Amino acid sequence: MAWALDDLIRIPIINRRIGLDPLLGLVPGAGDTVAALMAVTTLTAALKRGVPGIIIARMGINIGLDYLIGLVPLIGDLGDFGFKANRRNLALLRRHATEIRKSSWRDYVVVGGVLGGLGALFVGGIWLGFLGLRSLLRRLG
Repeated sequence: MAWALDDLIRIPIINRRIGLDPLLGLVPGAGDTVAALMAVTTLTAALKRGVPGIIIARMGINIGLDYLIGLVPLIGDLGDFGFKANRRNLALLRRHATEIRKSSWRDYVVVGGVLGGLGALFVGGIWLGFLGLRSLLRRLG
């Protein structure tokens, strides 16, 4: 998933890779939300592997930052080229998933809080997109 969202396509002229995240971000509001929801699958993989809650929280912060950056029109799309949240989260997962441990109830509480915070970000982003679209339609009509 991280590869598809951050590194799927190589741009030969500048020798950089982009993924679906910046491409989905071109769809106002919904694109960034879909990319962020796809990124949440890494959180569930981390929880299944017993990654400590604090690392899962860092992963959630990466997803949230990527989402917030993507909400800014045009600048957010450019920011997706530089801030590769999914690649960062995969590195965190690989680094901390080598030691096998059972997830504790505290880890589930942290993950619940992270998912709740991300959910609030998604709802807020969709609401802002709706307000922007409504304002645009009023000006046009």
